[in-house]
Amino acid sequence: MTIKQIIHKHITSQEQKNREVGRYYASELEDIVSGKLKPKDFFKPKKIDEEGAWNIFFGVVLEEGLRNVFEQQEVKCEFQAKKEIKIDDFVIVCKADFKFSDRIIEMKAPLREKNEISSYHIAQAEAYFRAWGLPVYLMYFMRNGYRQFLYKTNQSYWDFIVKEVKKFDKKLKEL
Repeated sequence: MTIKQIIHKHITSQEQKNREVGRYYASELEDIVSGKLKPKDFFKPKKIDEEGAWNIFFGVVLEEGLRNVFEQQEVKCEFQAKKEIKIDDFVIVCKADFKFSDRIIEMKAPLREKNEISSYHIAQAEAYFRAWGLPVYLMYFMRNGYRQFLYKTNQSYWDFIVKEVKKFDKKLKEL
């Protein structure tokens, strides 16, 4: 077995979130609002190929490494901060990589350099802002450095997210 195959096996055994009706992860909001995730597919395990597993592994290593640096340097922050947003009869689960007293930092490890926030991460960033009321920075780490972008919150987009998740939740409960 190659290292990539071992990592793929490990990541695919670790990455599956426990799915519950009425409980939706901020990291999956874009899939819900875009219609990529259909209610009928909600309980199906997400397929992760070797390249995707490698990318997840790289991101986890970076998060753990930065957490270690922050701890050694006595930087005050909460790692993997969790908060739930209750809306009607469902919740959006937010789990930010680093929560400081004045900001949230969410780390990403894309395959290609980013010059702006990826559209795939906007709904997640909006939810984090709604959960904590703090500025949200997305940090895109590449092997040669990182880029950091401040997310600019948008009330009408949040309203759209809530409306789409309500529709998704209703359809899921009807199955």
